[in-house]
Amino acid sequence: MALGYIPFSYGTRNCIGNTFASIEASVALCLFMQKYRAEPVPGFKPKFKAGITMTLGNGMKVKIVKDPL
Repeated sequence: MALGYIPFSYGTRNCIGNTFASIEASVALCLFMQKYRAEPVPGFKPKFKAGITMTLGNGMKVKIVKDPL
């Protein structure tokens, strides 16, 4: 059984701030990525898991580095 993450519920009685929170999270991520970048961790080997979509079985390890610019 696959469980999904539904932070604002679903249906007719969902959260009134759903759209605002999604847009705010996108803007925050964009502002963060303007100053930092994600680099792969040396030596990490992702394990691909095939299904309806291609996913990683062991996650993805990255390190966050401040952009020198």
